[in-house]
Amino acid sequence: MMKKGISVKDKMDSFHLSFETKELTEGVSNDFIDNPKASVYSNGKRAWFQDHKPDVIKQIDSQLRKRFDIGDNKVSVCLYYPPERDSNKNFKEKKLIIKDGNQNVFARVIVSTISETTNISYGKMSGESIELRPWVAYKSPPMIGGMLTYTFDNSSSVVIPAKKGFRQVRKSKKIDSRHVLVFDYMVSTNDMNQIAQALSGGKGEDKQTLTPEEMSSLKEAMDKLK
Repeated sequence: MMKKGISVKDKMDSFHLSFETKELTEGVSNDFIDNPKASVYSNGKRAWFQDHKPDVIKQIDSQLRKRFDIGDNKVSVCLYYPPERDSNKNFKEKKLIIKDGNQNVFARVIVSTISETTNISYGKMSGESIELRPWVAYKSPPMIGGMLTYTFDNSSSVVIPAKKGFRQVRKSKKIDSRHVLVFDYMVSTNDMNQIAQALSGGKGEDKQTLTPEEMSSLKEAMDKLK
């Protein structure tokens, strides 16, 4: 992402949320007791794919949609819990990796509950280190959110990248309190229709015909949204 002068960090939007970690953890825990089948837990993360979500997640989602002008796009939410430790109090995993893989993501918003840094990479391009402030939502550039990989170090210290006029700084972090929220807003049918219209050259005499391969790809993407 540092190739050709392209920086994802420069194209990310951010928004400060008014929530507390205790509010998040208690809300999620209480909702699981009342609705145990509404979420799925696996490998240190809990995910919500259906309409039902804890009230605290709904409140965050509402603020994100309003701030980032996101319509009625479907959203899947993942909560990554603090890293687990072994019997020697060492972390079982050295890194938390939030992988790419979903090309139907219109926008990805990521939130850390502590001061943290993450390395964002795109495909085989070199990564870029980005500082995350606690309870600040960071929105990826449109249409590439699901193609980015976020890598976090599971350590008790964080390295703040050097900035203009400031040197690189290492400081301690509350790793056992780190929760990472990921909101993936999916491409809607309306978004796909607009893309199809743009690719076909619009309407009227200037309209261009899509190739069978392009039409097949669009149809496949739209079918996944149903």
